[in-house]
Amino acid sequence: MLVIAVVVSVLLLTLGLAMSNILTAETKRNAVEYYGVMAYGAAQSGVERTLVRLYTHDHSVSELECSDLEVGTLATPGDGMTFDSGQLNSCEIDIIDCKKADDVAERMASSGFVDVYRFTSYAQCGASNLDTSRSIVVEVKREDKL
Repeated sequence: MLVIAVVVSVLLLTLGLAMSNILTAETKRNAVEYYGVMAYGAAQSGVERTLVRLYTHDHSVSELECSDLEVGTLATPGDGMTFDSGQLNSCEIDIIDCKKADDVAERMASSGFVDVYRFTSYAQCGASNLDTSRSIVVEVKREDKL
């Protein structure tokens, strides 16, 4: 009888440990998915803010160069690129790898030429030992208004 009790106890302990491991793995998977969605949203916000900078810049005053778009960490307070959303506080957003091609021929443009910008918005979100990152590459054309 004692042997049966020990065997049943060992089986229940093994089952409990297996369930615990499954729950732990599922919790980590959900956390990675959560931070992945946050990182994608943060990268998208970086794209949108960069596009606003690009399309509201007065090109008659000065040419907009990639160095004007690559502001480093957009979420750093003090550089004019902070987020009001508390959900993005654990995210770091960078505009990286910007390339600009001047005066690219474009038949549909009234001047016949456009500037083409290609940049990557990179976001990393996480907490303590869990980080996820996402990047979005965008290529846009901008025609100078004459």
